[in-house]
Amino acid sequence: MRLPTSARAPTDAGFTLLELLVTLTLLAVVAATILPRFGGERPRTLEQRAGEIARELGRMRLEAVGSGRVLTVPTTDLAAGLPAGMTLAATETQELVFFPNGMTNGAVWRLETEDRAVGLTVDWLTGRVAVDAP
Repeated sequence: MRLPTSARAPTDAGFTLLELLVTLTLLAVVAATILPRFGGERPRTLEQRAGEIARELGRMRLEAVGSGRVLTVPTTDLAAGLPAGMTLAATETQELVFFPNGMTNGAVWRLETEDRAVGLTVDWLTGRVAVDAP
């Protein structure tokens, strides 16, 4: 006697697509969190360092505006954290002054390595920092 198809026991022939997708998603999340810890820190490029300096200058401008105080930033302070072989040279003034109204005295710097250079310009009127790759 043969059982009707609805009464037969289901066969476990494999995994469903949903099970596979959930498993792959969990593996991807675990890999994304674990693998970067084994890679170590890569050296930052010239453009990345210039972006970091630009963000720091923007933060300092906001600090001057928020506190209502004049904030002075010497070039030597910005260059202190640079790796060996990378220099920051001021082409106009040796220090940048942020005023409480958001204006600055303006500045132009060159972030250099042996073979490349990136310019950093601070607009005197707006305090906006621009990164220029020549």
